[in-house]
Amino acid sequence: MSDPLATKGAMEEPKYQKSVWYLPLPAFLYVEDVKKLARDNGLRIVDANVTQDRSGACEDPPKVTLRPEYAPKAEPEAAKVDAKAKK
Repeated sequence: MSDPLATKGAMEEPKYQKSVWYLPLPAFLYVEDVKKLARDNGLRIVDANVTQDRSGACEDPPKVTLRPEYAPKAEPEAAKVDAKAKK
């Protein structure tokens, strides 16, 4: 007799195939409501910072924008010139 739990898991797998959105969290970093975007697109969010595995990644993830206060700071031009001069 087969294991009913193994059968159930095998039946549900195709539903979640290619439905993982690997997104660096926390969610408050983004302008958009990423949880709502994931729900509307049938995706599950997995923190991209804690896993290297990208199995099941969706092919066309929603586009999100970092809040300005969390965006990477641009390096000042003077620092770029100094770095080149040291080489």
